[in-house]
Amino acid sequence: MGMESVSHIFVTCPFFRRVWYSVFRSLGWKIVLPGELGGVLNLFLGLGRGKSSRCFLLVWHAVVWTILEILE
Repeated sequence: MGMESVSHIFVTCPFFRRVWYSVFRSLGWKIVLPGELGGVLNLFLGLGRGKSSRCFLLVWHAVVWTILEILE
């Protein structure tokens, strides 16, 4: 069995893809999820401009950390 790619683990895996869509939906955003984790980060940075950008960055970090915890 080959090694998992970062993109698959964090973004294209069907389970975690649903997690990301749920997070975006709960924030009131309808998006097309990119295939790379950096693209997801860029969505958060772009959509969370202004005063709330730190909050959105915190959400992104929380989701990534949770995925890592689930995988342990």
